[in-house]
Amino acid sequence: MSLFTKALNKIFKTGNQKELDGVKPLVDEINNQKPRRVLDIGCGYHLFKDKIDNIVGIDPYNTAADHEVALLDYHPEEKFDVTLALGSINFGSTDKIYAELEHAVSLCNPGAVLFFRANPGLPHDKTESSWISFYPWDANFVVNCANQLGVDILDLRTDSHKNRLYFVWRTK
Repeated sequence: MSLFTKALNKIFKTGNQKELDGVKPLVDEINNQKPRRVLDIGCGYHLFKDKIDNIVGIDPYNTAADHEVALLDYHPEEKFDVTLALGSINFGSTDKIYAELEHAVSLCNPGAVLFFRANPGLPHDKTESSWISFYPWDANFVVNCANQLGVDILDLRTDSHKNRLYFVWRTK
């Protein structure tokens, strides 16, 4: 399991700001790229705000976001060099998921890097989330979407903890 995967598991298991210390490799990787703009899709409590340079967080359900808006309704004037969607593109039909991926890619500059974490349709263990239906992500869907959207796959793996998919794309 990569450091990136371990760190993300910590964040999403606890949702605690202090756990962000474990994502230092991801934060450093992004900051070392010196991005002009970074988009955090579904930023929640915006835990990366003081950690990643030039970050903009969107979330339709959390007032900590820079913009309280759903991804498909977000149309900024400037494009992004890095995008994070670490568990936020997980709900709805295949058409909706594809539309969200397509829109995420459209918000990026050429050569931008997009980091994703996706739930392969497994329920969370917390009873308050038992009503949520997660999209059944799999590697074939990720590859097919990448091909259709014309992006390169830099990384694609399944984490042994809860079988989450982690993938990284680069726009052309």
